[in-house]
This record gives sequence, C-alpha cells and structure tokens, in this order.
Amino acid sequence: MTQIIPLLYALNAADAPKAWDLIARLHPGRWREDLQRNLVRAWSLKEPRSALAAVLAEPHGGFRRGLVDDCLTVWTRQEPANALAWALGRASREERQAAVTSVIFVTAFENPAGAVPLLTNLPAGRARNSVASVVACELASTDLQTALATLNQVQGQPRLQALCSIAGAQVNADVDEALRWGRDLPNPEEREVALSTVIDQIARTSSPGEAQAIFDSESDPALRAALAKSLAGAWAAVDLEAAQNWVSQLPDGPALRQAWSGVCGACLYSCPDLAAEFALTLPEGPTRDAGLKQAEIAWAASLFDPVRVAEASEWASNLPPGHDRDTAIAALLSVAGLVEPEQAGPLASSISADQARNPVVRAIAQEWAQNDPGAAAAWSSSLPGSGRTEAMQTVASLWAGADPSSAGQWLSSLPPDDARTAAVEAYLGATATALPQLAAGCIGLIPNEQERDRQTEIVAARWIELDPEAALTWLQQTALPVDRKQQLIQGAKPP
Repeated sequence: MTQIIPLLYALNAADAPKAWDLIARLHPGRWREDLQRNLVRAWSLKEPRSALAAVLAEPHGGFRRGLVDDCLTVWTRQEPANALAWALGRASREERQAAVTSVIFVTAFENPAGAVPLLTNLPAGRARNSVASVVACELASTDLQTALATLNQVQGQPRLQALCSIAGAQVNADVDEALRWGRDLPNPEEREVALSTVIDQIARTSSPGEAQAIFDSESDPALRAALAKSLAGAWAAVDLEAAQNWVSQLPDGPALRQAWSGVCGACLYSCPDLAAEFALTLPEGPTRDAGLKQAEIAWAASLFDPVRVAEASEWASNLPPGHDRDTAIAALLSVAGLVEPEQAGPLASSISADQARNPVVRAIAQEWAQNDPGAAAAWSSSLPGSGRTEAMQTVASLWAGADPSSAGQWLSSLPPDDARTAAVEAYLGATATALPQLAAGCIGLIPNEQERDRQTEIVAARWIELDPEAALTWLQQTALPVDRKQQLIQGAKPP
C-alpha cells in the first residue's frame, strides 16, 4: 500500500478513470476502500469534477458520502468558488445541503471571514448551526466583532461551544471587557458558560499579581467566588504553598469555600495530609470544618489502604482536644467499614462534644453489634454523655434480635440509670411480640411505675395469645394494679 499511493498521485488525469475501474474490480474490503480514497484525493487535485462524477456513480451510503467530502475538501482549498457552485447545483436537496456544508466547513478553517457570507446558502437548522459555530470559533481570535455577529446565527449546544471560544478570545483582548460581556449575556446558561470560560482563562494566563488585582476589583459576590476557585486552583498547580497562603487570608464565606475547592483540586487526593494541614490554617467556621472532613476522608478512604487509614487516624488523634479534633475524627469514622469497630470505638469515645460524637457512636454500635454484640455492649456502656444512651439502645435492639437471652442478661447486669432504661425499652420493643416470655424478665428493670405497667400490659397481652397459662401465672406475680390484671384475665377467657 505504501508503494502504491505515490503512484496514484503521480497519475495523469487521463489515466485516473482507468485506475478507478481497476481498483473497483478488486475484492471488496478495507484495502480496496483505502486505494479508492487515496485515488479520489489525488484525482481531485487535477480534475475534481471528473473525480466527483466517478464517486457519484457508486452506490449510495456512508462510504460514498465520505469520498464526496474528500473531493470537496481538496477542491475547496484550490477553488472555493467553483466548489461551492458545484455543491449548489446538486439536484437532490439532501445532497446539496451536505455538499454545501462540506464546502463551508473547509472554508471556515481556511478563510473564516470568507465563510461568513456562505452561511446564507444553508437553511436554518442543525447543519447551519454546526457550521456557523465552527466559523464563529475560527473567527474569535482574528475578528472578534464578526465572530460575535456570526454567533447570532447559532443556536443550541453549538452556540455554547462557540461562546467558549469567543470568551477566551475576549480575555486575550481585554479582561474587563470580557467580564462585562459575560455578565451582560441575558441567557443564564450562556452567562454561566461564558463567565466560567473567562474566569478559567484569567486564572491560566494571568500572573498572581494580575489575578489578585482582578479579584480585588470584582464586586459581584458570585463572580468573586468563581474567580477565587479558578485562581486558587491554577495557582496551586504551580505554587501550592503560595496558593494556600492566599486562600488562608480570605474571610469565611462563598469566596473562601470556592477557593478551598480550587486548592483541593490540586492536592486533596494526591497529598491529603497537606490538605488536612492546610484546612487547619483556614479561619474558624463552616469552610474549615468542611475542609477538615474532606481531607480526612480523602486521606483515609483512598483505596481503603490500612496504612493510610492508620496515618489519618494518628494525625486526627494527635490534634489538640477541641472542635478541630472532633471534626476530623468524626469525618474519619463517618465512612462505613473504613475503621474496624474495635479501633473506631475508642476513637469515637474520645470525641468531646456530644453533637459530634452521638451520630458516630450510633453508627459504630450498629456495625459492631452485628458482628460482636458482647464487645459492642461493653463499649457502649462505657461511653460518656448522651452518646452512651444512643449506643446502648442500638446494641440492645440488635442483640435482642440475634441472642435475646444474652442481651437480657447484659441489661440485668447494668447499673440503674437513664441509659439502661432506654436500652431496656429498646430490648422490649424487639422481643415483646415474638418472645414475650423473655421480655417479661426485663420489665422489672424499668424504674418508672407507669411505664413499667404499660409494658407489662403489652407483654402480657401478647403472651396470653401464645401461652395463656404461663402468661397468667406471670401476670399474677407482677405489681400491675388488680383492676388492670382483671381486664387482661377477662380477655384471656374464651367467650
């Protein structure tokens, strides 16, 4: 093939038809198609009309359309006016539109200004949209005003693509004008796309000093936030420490949140330890908290690598007691299955604030109780504050479903307090319906008389349905008032 192709380009125009006929006799396949494609390109350099005539004699289909495009590409580069005249002369509306589109596409890259008046030869629709978008994109760097005028002929997704090219060219010409133009676009989606492109271009092409000046001069809060994100991200890719220093001096708010996001794009997953340290330099507030959470999770959750989990755990544990430490440990433990319950339990216990600790201990208790309820029970009963109550409730409920006898024994061994009472009620909720005889053994652990009587009635009523004799024997031994006992006994008698 590599030896034949130069021969095709060396053929005289008069010999091209003979070569075409010879190639057509070859066995159909890729080799024959490659020869036909190269012959058409060589033939079009000398006699494009004859080449097109030969191609159009082929059966309709995608390969024929590709050969026509090849011919027109070569012809348009040499004689654009003649190529366009031939395209406009096609009898079939579909073929005419396809040929004109090919000519204008080639012209858009060769001579974008010359392609603009040709657009009128295409009817409004998808093809014109696509071609006009290419023309506008090609014009953006050389004739901005004409590009903007051409943009008026483009709709839909191609218009957004052209907007990006024009926005980039606007920045190169005048940053202030580019921002003003983007802000003034009436369509919200187009405004967002244009401004995003403008801001990214500023971040990529401006020096830190220039970018800082643009940021400082911008009064619109939304634009300041978007600028902060792009500038911080671009800066961090070049000088992470300088970017972090700049971000750290911003006050908490939308700009700081977006700037943190920009820096994170450069280091959060590649250097999560640096991201965690950086988060500690941010001013106290929601952004600092969110930063710590993101960094700690990214650090530990990367591929669930035990080494990285241990590193993240150690770093969080060594922080000074207080809000930052609580936030980091809670974030680490929020990823289910990341830290084994045996290690997660003590970490969670060390969280000082109930608000941060309680959701974590509840989740750990749930996971731990499903695998080792005895260990989970011992841990939950050792917790401080209100987290102890929530954890014990969770363990009691799950353990009651797996081994109600052992769970009941554990509850009976606990010292009386509000946490035990809550756990007993959770246990009764899990056992009263299916195993009322076991539930009955823990009712006496409820200190409140009214609640104890209420639970006694619930358990007795269900037990009577399953085993009336045993239930009534137990009921007589309870401290339930006589009249309420009688109601239950009457309900147990057959009609």
